[in-house]
Amino acid sequence: MKILFLTYQVAGIGGGYIRAFSLARQLVRNGHEVVLIASRAKPGLSKRVSVLDGVKQIEMPDLMPHRVRHGGLSPFDILFRSFWVLFSKPFDVIHMFEHRPAVMLPGLIHRWLKRGLLISDWADLWGKEGIAAERSALVERVLGRLDDYFETRSREWVDGVTAISSDLNNRLAQIGIVKAQRMILPPGANLDMIKSADPADARRKLGLPSEARIIAYSGYAPYDQQFLTQVVIALLRNDHELMV
Repeated sequence: MKILFLTYQVAGIGGGYIRAFSLARQLVRNGHEVVLIASRAKPGLSKRVSVLDGVKQIEMPDLMPHRVRHGGLSPFDILFRSFWVLFSKPFDVIHMFEHRPAVMLPGLIHRWLKRGLLISDWADLWGKEGIAAERSALVERVLGRLDDYFETRSREWVDGVTAISSDLNNRLAQIGIVKAQRMILPPGANLDMIKSADPADARRKLGLPSEARIIAYSGYAPYDQQFLTQVVIALLRNDHELMV
């Protein structure tokens, strides 16, 4: 099966890219042909093509700043992706990771002109109940309103949706996406790339007590800081032996 993955984030960075690439490399292992289009990591006038773990990765020419490229909003990326899709051979499946224009427009163009199964992945809540609520600048508030509209409407234009959580899956049900057209595809891990360490040795290297109970958090987005703080405080109140 020939599959096209579209992610709006720049190559090598961001949860959306990692989610798409991780799925793509496993599909290649299962015998499928997968092309992944990601936004260009650095500005440049040439198209970059590479092969990573059997996945053909394409970065289109783009001169826009990192924030624009990484947000799926670059007119260069949108234009070159759309032309590439127009002149490429048809794909059996197109999997769009999120709804930003650099993903949505090429995916819809392929479906309208060349058919193929069009799937949308929903991993972040971008609208007024999610990331948009954290924005303050006028431009970002306008972008938040557009996200609020397209992150739901775009899921009505596809053949199926993969949601990262039960909450987003429930939101799909609320907007009328029937059960047969949606599924939960939770986050995973590339087990073949993760090397386990001996817990006792790891604690010794980090200078942590061998018997201490420890909670840890890993992330880079600030949106859940308030909730995270509340969780940590609640845990510490109930267990004074915890190390944070």
